[in-house]
Amino acid sequence: GLIISTHDDGNPNNNGGGLYCAGSGSGHQCSPTLRNLIIRSNSAADSGGGLLNNGSGGESSTLLVNVTVSGNSANHGSGMLNDGSTGGVSSPALTNVLISGNTAVDNGGGVYNNGSVVGASSPAFTNVTISGNRAGGNGGALFNYGQSGVSSPTFLNSIVWGNASYSGGAQIYNH
Repeated sequence: GLIISTHDDGNPNNNGGGLYCAGSGSGHQCSPTLRNLIIRSNSAADSGGGLLNNGSGGESSTLLVNVTVSGNSANHGSGMLNDGSTGGVSSPALTNVLISGNTAVDNGGGVYNNGSVVGASSPAFTNVTISGNRAGGNGGALFNYGQSGVSSPTFLNSIVWGNASYSGGAQIYNH
């Protein structure tokens, strides 16, 4: 397996600290398959400490299989941020994934799903555990933002527990 781990010496990337998937813009797509890897100890000043799927106005629906996302930090979506805003789509499929020990300054300690402005961000979680994540704002495990769009994740045989948030939705916060 592969380990994606960076040490930023106090200068994190603004977005996608570990991996940035650029599928934003009309006609653009970034939907790779990631298997058997660990995304850990990354940080981003703004969004997606471990992984940012940017499908704003385009598409970014990554497939993750046998992946661990842990110990990452960001302002929003410290483990993963899925951005399908502005008519875009970011609805990754996660199978056999662990998302734990991630810390967000604001919203989405584990995962932030943004389907706002006629967009869609509705990931499918299968055999996924989301635990031990923290948010300084809302959504310790997941923050789902679907204002004027859709953000409706689905879960099958998954566990969401032991997460914390300062403002609301220790496990899941739907906006």
